[in-house]
Amino acid sequence: MFERLDTWTNKIPLNVRLGVVALVGVTTLSLALQSFIWPLMATPSTLAPINDAANVYDAEWHDLLANAVFDIALDGDSEQHTAVLWNNDGYLLVPAHAIADCRMLNMTLPNGNRVRGRVVGYDLISNIGVIAIEESQQLGQAVPKRTRPLARGEQVYMLNRVNGQTQMVVGEVERVSAVARVETHNGYSVPFPDAMVIAVQQPLAHISNVGVFDGEYRLAGVSLRSMPLATATITRTYALPITVVAKIVDDILTTGEHAYPWLGFAGETVDPEMSTILGLPETGVYVIQVLTGSPAEQAGLRGANTLLEINNRQFRAGGDVIVAFNGQPVHSMEEFITRLMHESQPGETITLTVMRGQTQKTLTVVVGKRPDEMFLH
Repeated sequence: MFERLDTWTNKIPLNVRLGVVALVGVTTLSLALQSFIWPLMATPSTLAPINDAANVYDAEWHDLLANAVFDIALDGDSEQHTAVLWNNDGYLLVPAHAIADCRMLNMTLPNGNRVRGRVVGYDLISNIGVIAIEESQQLGQAVPKRTRPLARGEQVYMLNRVNGQTQMVVGEVERVSAVARVETHNGYSVPFPDAMVIAVQQPLAHISNVGVFDGEYRLAGVSLRSMPLATATITRTYALPITVVAKIVDDILTTGEHAYPWLGFAGETVDPEMSTILGLPETGVYVIQVLTGSPAEQAGLRGANTLLEINNRQFRAGGDVIVAFNGQPVHSMEEFITRLMHESQPGETITLTVMRGQTQKTLTVVVGKRPDEMFLH
């Protein structure tokens, strides 16, 4: 379980803690917020065009969507959940939180038929769950999958629930390889690498685990969450590209889970003021806290141990600064997270180059697997 910094940490303003603290390798979505993040989606039969003039909606798209994306009702659950047909072997992608306590389940398809499903596995971080349908012949045909990530500027299609109808909305990939920040159950803002940022020019309901499709009707990703702006005219939503989704799903199909690399420390990007006042390198990752018993602690990484207040700003002093990952420079926490996720696996050994005061040290770390108890308060 993650324990907060010593009691003096609680004196740090909440907005500062939420803005700069990131748990390395613990890219978990907020279980506490799921009750209003996950939407209630209508069946594809209620799809309505949002812009006929722009040719957003057509019969071909509707037919494909009706076969590949639909709502299911799980026995004992009053909420409907959106399912994406992953392949023609009867595997469906569903929100992980909806099946986390299940092994077998009964569900009702949009046509009213009842089928039985087996929970293959799930990943609560991405909220991707996989179920296998025994009567797979009752399902439609899966749409083709895109083989490469979407590029900036590409048009995509998603679903949005408006006035009781599920409409198709058009978005544009605004940014790729972004770091999505999500609020965790324990109040921290945690980065999730490999995300796309998709902008939609209209208010968008909270969506998650809805398929993202490209202009050729191929499954191109899965949405994480939406972020309505104050103007309510533009919504930005994070989405995982199909390459990342495929890796998660393949791992679930093979082992029942997807393992994330984990070091077990909290850190922040060094900024110019920190560098000047604390005498730190100009760039790097400043280590705030190291979790007891974590791979980071076993490797000798040190966190901050003193709280200072200078120029009306609070600083944590005494921590290491990570300046390189496997011999390659790192300049920010986001870059470090991305490198960790892309270039390491649980059980592998990595090296961290750190500055401890004026002394440079190289630490050898055996990467751990994110522990399940990190989801607890």
